[in-house]
Amino acid sequence: MWVWVWVAFTIFFFLLRAGGALQSVPLTVFLSATVGALAFSLDQLRQVGPAHALLRLRQIVLVVVIVAIPVVFDPSTSEIENLPRLVVIVVAATLILATWAVDAVWAGWRPRRLVNGLQWVLLAIVIWFGVTTLTSVEPRLSFLGRYGAYEGFVLLAALAVLASALAETFTWDALPALFRMVVASTVPVIVYGLFQIYGFTILRKPSLDFVQWHNAYLNVFATFGNPNHLGGYFVTLIPIGVVTAVLTRNRWARAAVWLWVAVMVLMVLQTAARGAWLGGLAGGAVLGVGMLPRIRASARTVGLAIGGGLVVAVVLIAGGSRFLGAKASGLFASGSGSSASQRLGYWAAAIRTGVHHPLVGTGPDTYAATYARYQDATLAKELGSGYYVNGAHNIFLSWLANEGWPGLLLIVALFALGVAWGFRAWRSLRSSETEVDSGGRRVGVDSGRYVVAALVAALVAYFVQASFDVEQVSTLFALFLIVGLLGAANRGIWPLATLWSPLSAFGRGSADAEEPTAELDPGYRVIAAKQGVYGRSTTQARSDVRRLLAALAVAVVGLTAVGLTYWRMDTLWRADHDAWTRTQTSLEEAIALNPWEASYFATLGQAALTSYAQAPTASDAVQVIQVAVKNFGAEVALDGANSVDQEQYGGALKTEAAAEHGNKAVLRQAQHALELAKQENPYNTQAITLLGQVQQQLGSG
Repeated sequence: MWVWVWVAFTIFFFLLRAGGALQSVPLTVFLSATVGALAFSLDQLRQVGPAHALLRLRQIVLVVVIVAIPVVFDPSTSEIENLPRLVVIVVAATLILATWAVDAVWAGWRPRRLVNGLQWVLLAIVIWFGVTTLTSVEPRLSFLGRYGAYEGFVLLAALAVLASALAETFTWDALPALFRMVVASTVPVIVYGLFQIYGFTILRKPSLDFVQWHNAYLNVFATFGNPNHLGGYFVTLIPIGVVTAVLTRNRWARAAVWLWVAVMVLMVLQTAARGAWLGGLAGGAVLGVGMLPRIRASARTVGLAIGGGLVVAVVLIAGGSRFLGAKASGLFASGSGSSASQRLGYWAAAIRTGVHHPLVGTGPDTYAATYARYQDATLAKELGSGYYVNGAHNIFLSWLANEGWPGLLLIVALFALGVAWGFRAWRSLRSSETEVDSGGRRVGVDSGRYVVAALVAALVAYFVQASFDVEQVSTLFALFLIVGLLGAANRGIWPLATLWSPLSAFGRGSADAEEPTAELDPGYRVIAAKQGVYGRSTTQARSDVRRLLAALAVAVVGLTAVGLTYWRMDTLWRADHDAWTRTQTSLEEAIALNPWEASYFATLGQAALTSYAQAPTASDAVQVIQVAVKNFGAEVALDGANSVDQEQYGGALKTEAAAEHGNKAVLRQAQHALELAKQENPYNTQAITLLGQVQQQLGSG
């Protein structure tokens, strides 16, 4: 059935192309690959087994999210990938919460399946992000996140819900099918990336790219808008693809997955993302250790594969800038002004921010606003006072600056606990079957260990690459995806006694094969009474009428929450789309849709200021400059910690004072704004110059 669904949609897309509704054959192929990935992933639910209707609904929602996140993007918005993905994640998380609520009153569902400990770290992260949002230097900004980034409280809370849902909804037996879904979800991205590689590298022109990018890179970036983000996402998932290839029985399917791995590696190399390269090496090393028995059993095949890969790499590097030559030559560039020296400056500023705000930090996603206050003087001179720094380019230091030292401890705990539980699960599992190696010997197939090794390798790869890149909606999703899969992997592996020790995650993990696991042990206190499908005690059963009324009430509330969430997120999406046109009308419409976005007011203020500069003696000149001041004032009310915003506001006030024949009251307002701009960025030379001029005018008066 799913094959026919894919064929039907593919025919439909090509008919649209023939009719002129779609202007590009590569776009048609990309859309066909997207539908194929979704159809294949939904078909994999057959391998998961039967499920209660609400449980199946949660599984479908999660599968759609897994496929949608790497694929969805919108070039008509100023941030082509983060906002669309945020909408998908938040709406999906709200739908999950709604089904949990309905399930709880109808079938007595409770989160008893989350017995692996990871959920407590996720809960602590959500609570702490809520605290730091309330104490943020810009609370409204921290709630949703900075424009274009959206890494605020809403994103982290939604991701925590999805990770917990993965651990609750799927079991250990479902992981191979989930791995195949993850592999399939990246196929449309690979298709798009191959079009870009061929266009950029072979044809030397973006003729095959079906999007006219405003700021196109020479390196492949596909649907992620930036090569670093694409590389980081891919290296996180490559270990999952490797293990999927190893465990695949069908020869042709195994060859297809190994081809997937090879193309993924090629695309990571083409991104020239050094952090991703290091993450790939670290993840590969962890995966190699976890699969060492398999590597030894197939030493000849592995050796040939590694040798062939090295030959291909040497050929690509020797091919010059057309392939990997220029990328390899710039790998170790670390001089003044290089990306390496810039990252050192960003890291130093993040550390100074964490020292100055040790308890609660400055608030989620506020680093771009507060960086200027703590930046290095040398780097400030090199980059200029108006250079925009969008993040600390290190996940640990970013959480230190934004969430304080408790935030740093939480992200370290998430990493350490994930690795520890993975290591413990790896040691607990044993070979369950055998196969014949190349030498004719029967060797154990540690399929369970391979699955766990892939998840730990993916986690390590993510954190290594995230130590050199900014956090994005897509890459953060990859992290919480791995955490959710680790949660599912750690269900039903160990006996009851090992779950109660606080340090059980770091123990030896040896389990008695005859001892019941925590999920199945009737003595486990969370499920001590006789259980139904969802752990509901038979003594707690309610009448059908009461259960039905309660379920309907919760369903109404849940669906209302879903509708309001979709409406709000769609509002944000449409506002960003409207603002992209940069016209007076579209910006006013965008403000009406999203009045919390400072950049909309900034654009309107700059337009009015430009209009005044073109005709300073016009009859309505004073009214025009007052409009500019009003919009800049609204901007700093939303983003007051930003030195550039305060500088623009102070400059507009200075201009208004001149238009009003040296209005002293307005000049004093300008002085205050420019002093704040200087305070936020001591190296803002433009603000310092304007402040001197204002002070001189006030003194002369």
